[in-house]
Amino acid sequence: MRIFGIQKQWGAPLQHKHKKIYILIIFLLTILSLQACGADTKNITNRVATNADRQTQSENRGSQQGNQSSSEIKDNNIVTPAMLKNAQKALSDLNNEIKQLKAKGVDVHTQQQKYQAGQQSVKAIATTQDYILALISIGADRVAVESDAAQGNGYTLVQTLQDKAQSWGNAHKWHNPYDKQNYLLDTSYLNLELGYGAVPYLTNRLSTVGPSAYQEVEDVLFHLAMLEANAEDMTPYNKTHATDTQILSYYHLQEQRVMVVSLTEQAMRVYENGKLVRSFLVTTGRANRPTPPGLWSLSTHLTNVPFTSFDPPGSPDYYKPVTINYAVEFRAQGYYVHDSWWRKDYGPGTQFPHEDSSHDSDAGTGSHGCVNLPTNQMLWVYQNSSANTKLVVY
Repeated sequence: MRIFGIQKQWGAPLQHKHKKIYILIIFLLTILSLQACGADTKNITNRVATNADRQTQSENRGSQQGNQSSSEIKDNNIVTPAMLKNAQKALSDLNNEIKQLKAKGVDVHTQQQKYQAGQQSVKAIATTQDYILALISIGADRVAVESDAAQGNGYTLVQTLQDKAQSWGNAHKWHNPYDKQNYLLDTSYLNLELGYGAVPYLTNRLSTVGPSAYQEVEDVLFHLAMLEANAEDMTPYNKTHATDTQILSYYHLQEQRVMVVSLTEQAMRVYENGKLVRSFLVTTGRANRPTPPGLWSLSTHLTNVPFTSFDPPGSPDYYKPVTINYAVEFRAQGYYVHDSWWRKDYGPGTQFPHEDSSHDSDAGTGSHGCVNLPTNQMLWVYQNSSANTKLVVY
């Protein structure tokens, strides 16, 4: 542009004797200008090339990350021999229970059809999702067979619950690196001291309510089957789980808002009309004071409420009086979903002894049966639940 400016400035006619001089000057200025533009062009080219290289490198990293994610997804989708063995064992257990039912003189035609369907689902396992769905189906079929075997006797079914929970828990213990102890993941379904656990609760329901409580026992047995299947599911906690979907279908809750708590994952997922809308990591009850499994209805909503311990000072389960910001009751005798502002850590393993990031001594293990969330997340639960909101714990 500077060249054009000079040409315009010197655009008047020139005398002949000076033309050669002026032409030489213009030529020299042109060379200098072109050199300068050349240098600038070279620098610009270098800068553009550098940015292009960076973009390419970024795209390559993104491509590598994408490939890695696809690989990880593919790896997560690989069906291992251990999975197939576990599915075969579940199928074998179903078959054995059908044989025991037949030995009692019960017509097992329908149950045998379910077993044959289970055989087909196990043979068809090609992905981890197939594996989980097979476990869910076989687990639900086993509950039906066990209920048939109990022949309407709720106490017999409660004993089945105890035996199954104890057997599965012993085979799937959580090793806690903090205290080097092994913990059962399903103590909620057992008969624990001081009347804690599902077994004493259901036994009491049968004795006070009578046969009408039989369905409650069967429901909790179904929850245990879903816990066992979900323990095999590596789906992230903030994604829809197949066991959640099965539970919503079981209770016909696909068109409601439902809050689902997974005890093995220490997670809560909120579904609206069958669609996942929110998910949170939580801390549930400690091993000897577990959160009760079942289908519950949220009821009383409280704010700034003082909580005091049922246990005396000096007891390992005692806790100092504390004021809770937001609490929603889901079962009588003090079972709430509430914030635990003294905690910083939530999620798998926090129901067992650990060193919480807050260094608060009361945060170093699970709750006394309540479901704990961070304050801001509990505020959302508080504001988005009512007496009609269902809470599923399994």
